[in-house]
Amino acid sequence: MLITLDANADRSNVLAALRHVHTAAVNLAHSPSSVAELHGQYLSWVTEARSQPRGQLSRDDIDWLTLSRTSAPC
Repeated sequence: MLITLDANADRSNVLAALRHVHTAAVNLAHSPSSVAELHGQYLSWVTEARSQPRGQLSRDDIDWLTLSRTSAPC
């Protein structure tokens, strides 16, 4: 996926933010927590992940990178 950097974005800051978000997601995926704990940890991850690249990436790109996809209603 190609992402759109904001006009004032610093590429090294964006890369560092995305690496941080990725590492946190991998750590969450390997967490031995219960389902209820994982749900809370996921919500915390989403909140943090959405704030990391704010002001660096477009809102649509942040949404695409961090929010779960839902299926269309039948």
